[in-house]
Amino acid sequence: MNPLIIILIVLAVLVVILGVLYFVGRKAEKKSASQRKTMEEQAQTMSFFVIDKKRVKLSESGLPKIVMEQTPKYLRRAKLPIIKVKVGPKVMSLICDDQVFKTILPKQEVKASVSGIYVLSAKRIRGPLPEPKKSKKELREEKKAAKTAAKEAEEKAAQKAAKEPTQSFKDIVESIQKNNVEYNAVKALHDPLTVQQIIEKLAGGDMTKGSCSSLAFSYIGNKNGLDVTDF
Repeated sequence: MNPLIIILIVLAVLVVILGVLYFVGRKAEKKSASQRKTMEEQAQTMSFFVIDKKRVKLSESGLPKIVMEQTPKYLRRAKLPIIKVKVGPKVMSLICDDQVFKTILPKQEVKASVSGIYVLSAKRIRGPLPEPKKSKKELREEKKAAKTAAKEAEEKAAQKAAKEPTQSFKDIVESIQKNNVEYNAVKALHDPLTVQQIIEKLAGGDMTKGSCSSLAFSYIGNKNGLDVTDF
């Protein structure tokens, strides 16, 4: 068969499928609009206090048993927007319109239009206000600001720790003062020394024993530009 004919057949089938889907969708839309209109005609205005809201399966919603029995099995596992409310002394669960569900918050008192167990619309009377939804740019900026603040706090803590002498250092200073050890001020080198020059400077002049630590500290001091010896 000619490839062009095959392509034309496939395109014709796709057009038919799309046409069917369009008409089915339109029919479902009209049916939904008709049901919505009927619900609005039968709706009653009532005020209630919102205890909680969540999306749960029908079996966990707390709705009357008859609702579960009349719902098709394939829909029973779907999660529904459920609000738990207090109407006078009575506590009950209601199914909420998706758009309304987004605006309702727990601990709000609302005035709502309710058809049966379905909340069509609601207006806040008192209670907490929903927080405005932040854009992705605002969330990124907040995250960046939080990281910057955390980094600055860490740097300040490190600087504070560096300025404050440790207990070990305090103990050493106290011991030196008790033993009347003379203090020689540390001076900077006139010119930086090479490793070999530092070794030659420190080697041979120490007549004491067991001074490996002081020698190491002296080497570090000279590497950092200080005129230091350990003897």
